[in-house]
Parts: sequence; C-alpha cells; structure tokens
Amino acid sequence: MINIQTSTQGVEAHRRLLMALAWGAILIITTPTIILRLLVQDLPAEPLTPYWLAGSIVAILVLLWGMTWISPAVKPLRGFFLALVAFSLGFFFGIPFLYGNKVRIKGKDCIVAELESLHAHGWRGEVFFVDDNFIGNTRKLKKEFLPALTEWMERKRYPFVFNTEASIDLADDEELMHLMVQAGFTAVFVGIETPNEASLEECNKVQNKNRDLIGSVKKIQGFGLYVTGGFIIGFDNDPPSIFERLSTFIQESGIVSAMVGLLNAPRGSKLYERLSKEGRILQEVTGDNTDFTINFIPRMDYETLIRGYGRVINSIYTSEPYYQRIKMFLRDFQYRQKKTFQFHFYYLAAFFKTILFLGIIDEERVYYWKIFFWSLFKRTRLFPWALVFAVYGYQYRKVFGRYL
Repeated sequence: MINIQTSTQGVEAHRRLLMALAWGAILIITTPTIILRLLVQDLPAEPLTPYWLAGSIVAILVLLWGMTWISPAVKPLRGFFLALVAFSLGFFFGIPFLYGNKVRIKGKDCIVAELESLHAHGWRGEVFFVDDNFIGNTRKLKKEFLPALTEWMERKRYPFVFNTEASIDLADDEELMHLMVQAGFTAVFVGIETPNEASLEECNKVQNKNRDLIGSVKKIQGFGLYVTGGFIIGFDNDPPSIFERLSTFIQESGIVSAMVGLLNAPRGSKLYERLSKEGRILQEVTGDNTDFTINFIPRMDYETLIRGYGRVINSIYTSEPYYQRIKMFLRDFQYRQKKTFQFHFYYLAAFFKTILFLGIIDEERVYYWKIFFWSLFKRTRLFPWALVFAVYGYQYRKVFGRYL
C-alpha cells in the first residue's frame, strides 16, 4: 500500500495489518533505488524533529535489510517518516503537538502528478491518503480535489483503490461520501475511541459526542466505505463497565477490523505533561499500545484495567464473534466501486494459501468454511473481501495469543 499525504499537517494513525504479505498476496514493485531517490526529495524546510530523524533511521534500516514491502510515501517525505513512527509506536496522541494547528493542503494538480508518477512506475493497488482528517476542508474536496481525482481515475481505468482517515461526522455528509466512492475510495479509518461520553470529553473528541455512533458507522458502510475503527481503553473517566460496553459496541457495529489499544502518554504530548505534573508517569512508552502495558498510573486499578483489556481483545477476536462481524459487514455493505478487475497470479497463490492455513490447518476452520460458502453464494462480489478479513482475523489471533 502506498501512502500519499494530502496535508503537511497529517500523520497516518491508521495501523493496517498487512497479513497478505505473509501469504504472498501483495508484491510491492518499488525498488530501493526509487525509495532512495525519494529520500532526498522534499526535505522539510523546518528544523528536523526527533520523530523525523527516527523515521529516517527506520526507512534506512528497511533499505539495508532489503525489506522492500515497506510502502514509500510520495511527498512530502516528512509525512512518510512520521507515518512510520506513528505505525510503530501505536499510541494515542494529538496531531497538533507535532505540526501545530495550521492546516496546509496540497493542490489537486500536485496530487494528480504524484498519482501519475505511481502509475508510471507500475504500481496498481491500494493507495492511502495520509491525513489526520481527510474531510477537514470539505469545500475544496467537493469542488476541486475529488472531481479531479474521479476524472483521472476514469481516464486510467481505476488502477488504484484509495483509503484514508476521517472523523465520524463524515456520516453527516452524503454528498461527500458519494463523491469519495466515485473517486475510488473504499475504506476509511475512523477514530471512534470509546462509547463513553465522559471519556470522549476527556480526549476532546467532541464530534463523537451526542450521536448514534453505531448508526453513523453503518451509514458510512452503507455508502460503500468500509470502516476500520480505532478504540482506546484507559481514560481517567472509563468506568468498570467500559470493557463489556466496548465489546458490545464493536460487535453490534459490524466493524470487522477493530483496533483496540491501551492509552499511553508519549513524551512531549499534552497528556504526558498533565500526567507528569500529577506524578503519574512510570516510564517511557514501549512503542506498542497493544502489548498489555501502559506507561502511567491509571485511575482504574491497574490489574482490573489489564484484565478487562484482555477480555475485550478475547471477545472481539475469538473466531465465532469475529466471523459473525464479517457476515454482518458483508450483508450490510453496499459495494459501489467501478474498479476494473486485474488478475495477478499471486492472487491465486494467496487464495490457495488461505485454504491451506485457515481451511485445513487451523483448528477453528469450521468458521472459515461457513463464511467461505456463505459469501461465495450470497455475496459473490464481496467474496474476496471475506477471505481477506478471514486472514486478518487469523493474524489478530496469532498476535494477541502471545498475551492471552
């Protein structure tokens, strides 16, 4: 998946699990030579931050190790490096502390030129528009950017599939959702965070308050945009009931890829400053907010918090409820894309590997075969999606199995 940054303010918080890599389903054609050339373009005019430098080191190590499956960003490179850092650290923090509050948006011609470059290099597949909120300027999106993107995609016969990050109030703008789908967007990462109103207030997620969050998710998916949800546990205002409430919310929403992490406070964030003044900081962040650790003293009893988090993870990724969510999503989702199908032999290899690992070797293969045949005959057009979600679930269970 290629990352394109539409705003120099944005940082990708979206943490997609590229399980298809393990099956050989995705081959990134970008060579180290191309990446090295990108590394020396668009160096930030502002002073280099520790995050930029850390990202640079990550990118260079990737090249040295020959791990060419890491996707390059197009421009600006600072966004790529920060995206890598955000991916690897995986903690909850405010974007403004990195970039400030000034929003700077690229012009449509610049974005189209970058897509042309990707297309010329032979890339076909997913492109992620890296932005902390893609819909921050709806007027420009509707009048300039999305029409230009749609025209380019139609002319090129839909070579890409676009993903991005948006706030939940995307559900309030039907025209915008329609234009996004027309332009080739298929998925959005939405930071839902929590169903608890007091905790939403605590993290200043005001657009999520006083609304039907489940209804909003279903509306977005009904327009043809698959929702990946981000959730956080560990807020000061989280009640003891938060674990059951969050598990129920995720299940009823039909969000297949629910990314649930523990709140952590990275150095330099407002959260870190507040907790430090309160004498609650214990250590630096580990770099993984799903490793069953936090770096501060929570309001809730620590053991209660960790055990409750484990119950949430177990309840949403256990095979039966997970496959139920796949079925719920496939039943409700309205696929509206015009993408021209392009066959690749590695699709076939990936298909047979899912049968081998999930349909034969896996102990819970019965759920795989149920969704396999149900989607094949009931939602044939979405059959590939069913297999991809099955692979995601297998990976989730393997990753969290180390802790549960």
